Amino acid sequence: MDPSVASSLYSTTLRQSKCADGREENVAIIKVDKLEPSSASRHAAEVYYMTKMALDDEECPAAIKRMFTFEGAVKPVIHFEVDGGADENPNHIETKFLLAEMVLGGPHLKPEYRRKQASTSTRESNGSAKNVVERVQGSIQEATAGMIFNSDALGDLHDEATGVLSDDKVHGMWKHHAERYRSAVDGAPGLNGASFAAIRGADATSSSCSEADVILRRRPLLIELIKATTSRRRRNEIKEAEPDLHKHVTRVELFRNHAETATHYDTTIRCCDDANCKLGCASAPTASSWYNEGPLLRPFPPVYKDPARPGHYLSPELTLAKYAENGHKPQATRRGAPPERAGCAVLRADDERRPARALPGARTRRRDTAHRRQHDR
Repeated sequence: MDPSVASSLYSTTLRQSKCADGREENVAIIKVDKLEPSSASRHAAEVYYMTKMALDDEECPAAIKRMFTFEGAVKPVIHFEVDGGADENPNHIETKFLLAEMVLGGPHLKPEYRRKQASTSTRESNGSAKNVVERVQGSIQEATAGMIFNSDALGDLHDEATGVLSDDKVHGMWKHHAERYRSAVDGAPGLNGASFAAIRGADATSSSCSEADVILRRRPLLIELIKATTSRRRRNEIKEAEPDLHKHVTRVELFRNHAETATHYDTTIRCCDDANCKLGCASAPTASSWYNEGPLLRPFPPVYKDPARPGHYLSPELTLAKYAENGHKPQATRRGAPPERAGCAVLRADDERRPARALPGARTRRRDTAHRRQHDR
């Protein structure tokens, strides 16, 4: 068989546990690897896709409505616990940018999509086994056991006129099997008696969610703009070709630098409480707790290693106790931000352009800068 015909089917799983009524929710998003490769942007696109479903689609699964909305509106606080892989690591700049954009209302900056806080955390980078949501995959494997995904399910994949493989037919075959996979998982039992709601993933040709379309289409240019290694010449080229994207990224990055707190295992983007904040916090929804009558809204507690058990971490109870003992401050903050001000400092828009003070070694740094400028030209 031609290897170009083969592709993996995979699922992204979401689990919401310990709801007010004790119920759990399990959602599986079914995708074709060669059509919908995993990335932080794809995960974000699917969040907007499901949020739109929850707000606008009367037939939206109840599990998705409960995950992303409350009383018909977007939840003002959202947190993702992830395994820390390359497609969702809290320390990766793409993840941080997308969290900041989510707080500001998404790629279109919609007021109805505004949030007070968005965050993501992991137990350990690439430590999938330490993330409880990974156990949901076992239920999916059970639901799909014994299924056969044959390449000739829809007949010959070659073009009748030319005799070569038809991309349209190959993609149609993949989508056919993805739907079979989704149907097998939808309604299957998950953890603790909760059944699955299974949906197909969003793609860049979908017309149902413009946020998802924008996020998936812009990704190559977005990565170039937010990477520190991109040359000034290339940034100017992107600015000339895509001025709206450049302006949007600049605004989101300015807000992120203002609102971010970070540790090795967590990134939290939270609006400050200054009613006159000019960086985007003033129009954020009001939220003082994680949920109704819940604990006060603070950055997600950092992960503390257990000194009594090398290689292990403190239990949730001991973690919260130590977090309170440390004054609810993260262990480390974004580079250059004092711990007591990170996430709530009020910065002016021109702070990022303030010239550096003359310090020992400044002459060397100026020569380095001149060299970089010459290289860019």
